[in-house]
Amino acid sequence: MKVRYALWAAALLAFFNIHAPAATLFVSLASTNLVPPYADWSTAATNIQDAIDAANNGDLILVTNGVYATGGRVIYGNSTNRVAVDKPVTVQSVNGPLNTMIQGYSFRSSSIRCVYLTNGASCIGFTLTNGGTIASGDIMREQSGGGIWCEDASATVSNCVIVHGFAYQNAGGAYQGTLLNCILANNNADQYAGGALGGILNNCVLTNNSAFRGGGGAYSNVLINCTELSPLHRGGFRRIFGA
Repeated sequence: MKVRYALWAAALLAFFNIHAPAATLFVSLASTNLVPPYADWSTAATNIQDAIDAANNGDLILVTNGVYATGGRVIYGNSTNRVAVDKPVTVQSVNGPLNTMIQGYSFRSSSIRCVYLTNGASCIGFTLTNGGTIASGDIMREQSGGGIWCEDASATVSNCVIVHGFAYQNAGGAYQGTLLNCILANNNADQYAGGALGGILNNCVLTNNSAFRGGGGAYSNVLINCTELSPLHRGGFRRIFGA
């Protein structure tokens, strides 16, 4: 009988863990009372990565105004990401990209990409600025995607401005992912795709992006209702599939 009750209890616990409602976590640079799991503004984290680490799959992380320019997390090799969304959660700004920035750093081996986004994760409403890749290591995982690096098309980037990113290889702005209503501007790559490589772009604007070998704006993407303005060096849309 005790064994039967124990099995029922384990089954119920597993059910509620699987079907538990998603939580909302909070991030504010002005917080002075940092208490995990950062469940309201009065106990908010000051670092986006801390909130991601405290989150469970499916949670929402709300980030209020400011420039988030500290911290870093390595996912592949020696490439550091300012914010590594390494679980399927949504990271969303409260007041949009004009008010909330994630700032990387671009200088050779010290470069820091703005955001890494795993399968099923979302990044909504940020300006991703000054991100960069390192100059050595794996060509695609470490030297590509200066602004944001997505595992695949299930990683979603929405209502973001990706600007002043640099890659020693490809995709100064965005590598892979599904980009919705984003602006990619003034990004640069030493090889291909100043703006975006290998992603699905829907209703995006690409402007003043450049690449040494080809695809100043976008290279090998699916583009839907996108606009390119003032492409630099070797043109904009190369090897594009879709409308």
